[in-house]
Amino acid sequence: MSSKYKKLFQNTILFSIGSMGSKFISLLLVVVFTHHLNPQEYGKVELVSVMINLCLPFVSLSIYDAVLRFTMKENEHKGSVLLNGLAVCMLVGLLFLAGSVVGILFSN
Repeated sequence: MSSKYKKLFQNTILFSIGSMGSKFISLLLVVVFTHHLNPQEYGKVELVSVMINLCLPFVSLSIYDAVLRFTMKENEHKGSVLLNGLAVCMLVGLLFLAGSVVGILFSN
């Protein structure tokens, strides 16, 4: 098998493990939640979870996908791409944290 196909196979397995791992953890959490919460409480938890999953691409600006795309390129400086992605994520996180603190302080 050529090295290009071997690398493709290894990357496919790696991404599959990551994807399946998060889904397996979600399945385990459903079992734990349904055991400890009544249906009304579980409905609230699931509603929050769905809202977070809907807002996450907008909040994170899909930086993960952009960093992954540009680090795969041969001619890109990987350290610079990673640093820029991390800086953008931290900036957006701080903005949302500040917005949450302001919302909590002025909600009453």
